[in-house]
Amino acid sequence: MDILTGILFLGIFALFIKYSMNTKATLNPQEIINSYGAFIEHNPPLPLCIQDVSVLPFSKELILSSLLGAIQQGQAQSNEVLHVGAILLAQFQPGVGNTPLHSGGFNLMEFLQRRPPTKSPETVKEEMNEMQAEIEKGKFLAAKYEIFRKLVDEDLQQIEAKFSALKAIKAE
Repeated sequence: MDILTGILFLGIFALFIKYSMNTKATLNPQEIINSYGAFIEHNPPLPLCIQDVSVLPFSKELILSSLLGAIQQGQAQSNEVLHVGAILLAQFQPGVGNTPLHSGGFNLMEFLQRRPPTKSPETVKEEMNEMQAEIEKGKFLAAKYEIFRKLVDEDLQQIEAKFSALKAIKAE
């Protein structure tokens, strides 16, 4: 890389940093919550699926702190919605990659939707063989899912602890 290209690169990088800092500074927690809510509405996480945090509209930490900050005394119903939103954050983990991880190594719902249900014994046997092939093919992904599932469980414990502590403080 020559000097001129390096200077140009640094200038563009500095503008990017300045823009991203200004953008985040102008967002309030309610805008973050609204954006996350719209994201969840259009991309509901599945219980047996783990996605990369990069798909979230903001960092996981920023979303969680916004949700926690919105807890209000005497607002049980809205607090429960915030709590559920925080719990859903656990399904998003760093390092998963572009392809979501599914329990068993493949997306069972997608597999079942590819073929219409049938009662024919021959077709059922064929479907079972195809499912077995998917399971075999997905063994590596199933193992990867189990590793990330432990991270999801740890996140759930931490999120629950934060919500419990906050509810105890707000109840006083």
